[in-house]
Amino acid sequence: MSEESIKFHCKLIKGNSPEKIKKLNQWRNKLFSLNLIGAYSDGIGFGNLSEKTKKGFIVSGTATGTIKELKAKHYAEVTGFNLNENSLVCRGKIKASSESLTHAAAYSSSKKINAVIHVHSLKMWNALKDKVPTTKKGILYGTIEMAEEIKRLMKQKKIMQKKIIVMKGHKKGIICFGKDLDEAGNILLNYLNGINSAEFPKNLVKFLKEEKLKLIKKIAKGHSSEIFLVKKRKKEFALKIEKVKSTRNKMAERETENLIKANSVKVGPLIYGFDLKKRIILMEFIKGKTFREWLFGLKKNKKNKLILKKFIKELLLHAEKLDEIGLDHGQLAGRGVNILVKRNKPVIIDFEKASLNRKVHNQTVLESFLFKNPNSMITKKVKEILS
Repeated sequence: MSEESIKFHCKLIKGNSPEKIKKLNQWRNKLFSLNLIGAYSDGIGFGNLSEKTKKGFIVSGTATGTIKELKAKHYAEVTGFNLNENSLVCRGKIKASSESLTHAAAYSSSKKINAVIHVHSLKMWNALKDKVPTTKKGILYGTIEMAEEIKRLMKQKKIMQKKIIVMKGHKKGIICFGKDLDEAGNILLNYLNGINSAEFPKNLVKFLKEEKLKLIKKIAKGHSSEIFLVKKRKKEFALKIEKVKSTRNKMAERETENLIKANSVKVGPLIYGFDLKKRIILMEFIKGKTFREWLFGLKKNKKNKLILKKFIKELLLHAEKLDEIGLDHGQLAGRGVNILVKRNKPVIIDFEKASLNRKVHNQTVLESFLFKNPNSMITKKVKEILS
């Protein structure tokens, strides 16, 4: 069942939309980006949030899960409710979300609660179920029973310390609350980060703490390593960590040495730091497309012909520089996944298998990759654009 299937009686009084939605939208945008609020592939929405007002509370409206960023017209102000009759009255241009009575139950249980957030997360639901205050299994969302169950849980002594409820009868359903939206939102993220940290190697968690880095998400994984997007203040980095069971001998040492060597001729992502004991390398995060993806997105015209010619010239120059310092990359052909495109400029990445001990052939490999393989779709596309 979906949060969009309204089970309660909602009387909408047409009027002006709520004005004070700035903080609501800040948190809604953040939770939407984390897929904690949104919509499933069939268009059915999930999750909502609310903030207490003098007249009641402002809550996101029904059927808004597919909308990336809400406007005032997508919120309603609940001005009255009756938990026993499973009904409420709201004002605005849209009906209040069907979970509004669950929010109302929380607000009516404690004057200390001024914000409520409801999200969907199977990871959190599985990890926290029965370990934090949890509703009974047979109770469905959007019902009188759920509102009563929330009020029952609110009487527990530790509830105002935990400030989180798992909805056992509403799979993936999680509720957090607090004195304001910042407290409720941060409590939710702290629980989520704690669960994520438990899944990660201890050396990674320790490194993040020491360097004051915030883990954003995992962006790639391979046979011997994983790459994470991390952030410090407003700057993003790529963090590569060697897997504990990696079969590649001294992978972290080798890639660190290779990347420092490449950086000496201004090739590759900048290396910002490393901890070989923890098997970690911190480097520049290249926000761009793979060469293949970028290339096949180009249309045949004069402008793109010039862009591609300039790109290839610079890419071959990078290969020449690597040849000159005796560093053979070893993985520049294939599908072109180790060549990223940032603002129409090439960045060679992944020096894990590069070597200073074998014969260099970066230029010749790239020339064959781009121009000489008659069976390659990339060669055909390059010729099409340049012809």
